[in-house]
Amino acid sequence: MTDKGGDSGEELNPHIPQFIGVAPWYISDGTTSLAHQRARNVEIPKTLSDKKWYPRGKDAEGQQSFKYRKGACTNCGAMGHTTKDCTERPRKVGAKFSGVDIRKDDVIADEKELALDYDSKRDTYNGYVPEFYNQTLKFYEKTEEERKRRRLMNLKGNEDEEGEDGVRVDESKTDNSAVASVDPRTRTAIRNLRIREDTPKYLYNLDVNSAYYDPKSRAMPESPFANMEGVIMKSKLTEG
Repeated sequence: MTDKGGDSGEELNPHIPQFIGVAPWYISDGTTSLAHQRARNVEIPKTLSDKKWYPRGKDAEGQQSFKYRKGACTNCGAMGHTTKDCTERPRKVGAKFSGVDIRKDDVIADEKELALDYDSKRDTYNGYVPEFYNQTLKFYEKTEEERKRRRLMNLKGNEDEEGEDGVRVDESKTDNSAVASVDPRTRTAIRNLRIREDTPKYLYNLDVNSAYYDPKSRAMPESPFANMEGVIMKSKLTEG
C-alpha cells in the first residue's frame, strides 16, 4: 500500500524508513512526504569573484593636504594608517616635523558596500589578481635560461680539455688505489706506500725475534732482513 506524499500528491514507497519520510521538527508541517529531501528554492549567494574588493594602489580623491594633521602617519603624513604600518621608506625627518611632501590619504573601503560573509573574509585568495603571477613566471623563466647558459658553457669547457686524440678521460674509472684517504680540512691526501698485490714488509721474515712491527701505526722502523742471509733479497726489495 502506498501513501500520498502530503500536498504534492505523490505516492510514497511504504518501504521507505521512517527517519527519511518524517521531516525534522523545525520544518515539519505534520504530513509525511519527501519534500524536505528535495532542494528548496534558496537564493544562491554570490561568488567571491562577483563581490568587490579593497581598492589597490589608489589614493583618496579630493584636495591634497599640505600641512600635517593630528592622527596622520608621522612618516608620510597620510591619513588612514599609522607609522608602524607605513609602506614608504622611513624618512630621516618625518612629515610630522618637516611638513614636506605630505602624501595623499588612503582609501578606506566601506564594509557595507563590500558585504563580505564569513567565508570570503577568511579566503586567502579573495581579491587575488591572476595577472600578478606572471611576474613570478618571468622570474623562473630567466632563472631557467641562465641555468641552461651556464650548463652549455661547462660543456664547451670540458670539450676544450679533451686530449689530442679527442678521447676524454673518465676520472671516475681511474685507479685511485694509491690514495688511502682524503682529509677535507687540510686538503691533503694520505697515500699508501704499498700496492695491495705486493707482499707486506712484515711477511718477508716470520722469525719471532725479527724486526718489530707496530700494528697500530703500521710501521716497521727496523729492517726485516737483519738476522737473515738474504742480502740479495734485501737489495731486490729496495730496488723494486
